[in-house]
Amino acid sequence: MKIYLDKKGSSLIVVILLMGLLLSLSLYYLTFSSTEKKVSDSQFKGLETYHLAEAGIEEMIWRLKNNEIYKNNFETDPNWSVGFSQNEPFGSGNGSYEVFLENTGLAQGDIVSTGTVSTISGSVSQRVVKTSVYKAIASSSDVSGIGILTGNDISIFLSDVNVSTSSVHSNHDIDVSGWGTDFNIEHDLRAVNDYNKSFFADVNVGGDILHGGSPSPPEEVEMPSVSFDDPGDPNSYKARADIIYSEDDFEDLIDNADGGSLILDSDITYIEGDAIFDENVDVTINGLLVADGDIILGEACWFIFCCSDYTDLTINHEPGEPSGLVANGDIKFDFCVKSGDINGILYATKDFSFSDFSDDVVVNGGIFAREFRVFSVWQDLNINYSEINVNDSLENTEFSPVVSVEHWEEEY
Repeated sequence: MKIYLDKKGSSLIVVILLMGLLLSLSLYYLTFSSTEKKVSDSQFKGLETYHLAEAGIEEMIWRLKNNEIYKNNFETDPNWSVGFSQNEPFGSGNGSYEVFLENTGLAQGDIVSTGTVSTISGSVSQRVVKTSVYKAIASSSDVSGIGILTGNDISIFLSDVNVSTSSVHSNHDIDVSGWGTDFNIEHDLRAVNDYNKSFFADVNVGGDILHGGSPSPPEEVEMPSVSFDDPGDPNSYKARADIIYSEDDFEDLIDNADGGSLILDSDITYIEGDAIFDENVDVTINGLLVADGDIILGEACWFIFCCSDYTDLTINHEPGEPSGLVANGDIKFDFCVKSGDINGILYATKDFSFSDFSDDVVVNGGIFAREFRVFSVWQDLNINYSEINVNDSLENTEFSPVVSVEHWEEEY
């Protein structure tokens, strides 16, 4: 009888221990599930707040384009600032965003948008998205006599750049560096902020060197305005184009010309997207090529070691007609451009970069971009300013796009 009672007591202890273990595991599972749910909700809310902040950026840009009060103040008051908020713009419980714009000059400014959503734990998920925006508002007559004009920096490294019959103007800095670099300007060198030259670089200026620290610092020069595809503008490049390609159709056109030549014989050829020349092809443009995206010539797959395919570029100008390359994005001369004879403008709403090892590239016209960067390992880039080519290619318009650059995100 005693042995039986001991066994019964042992079984009870084992059962209690097992029940305690199961209870502990259940509590752990519930706690783990609750934590996982909170983490999952936090990640989802983080994505949701990011899109809310992006929506705020897009609404501010829409107002700069379409709201007459915003548009006028953005383009005429360099000290203008404005803000607004939207509570639950996409339905109940879907958070809010707050947007603030501060002008940094005429038709240029910084936008900060903060998206906020409450989580199931009672905390707040927040994302801050920032971007810089600008709009080209000048006419072609405002940029007369300027062979290179940038809204931001000019950077020249290990290169030979020659600018004849004109001046060079940067609304920010001009930096010239690298052993053996030559930068020759027939008229003035003008940098609104700083001008920096390394000891190993050679800069020859026929006129004056003017910068932010000089006795007569230059004033900003606005970028000339262009209109790409604004539906309200009958004089936009797209409305005036003789032929319009999708990005894929233009890529097929380049592929089919591989090993031969391609002639674009329209006054204005318009591409809905990027124009990438990455085949062994001789390209002749008898007019203006416009891309609502980037234009990349001589694209290399890895530095210069994939340059089995070279791009030769010729652009011809007919008096009274536009000619050159215009991109609603970047223009890039990559390592595999063999040669270039360009009679017209090179206009990029974002950056112009020149990094090819061609024997010679000549631009008879002008270069206009947000930034101008050259790294050509001492190969020549020659810009011969032509007022006729510039004036024929730049139409005065009020429908220039609001361009967004330097986009970044922060998390709180």
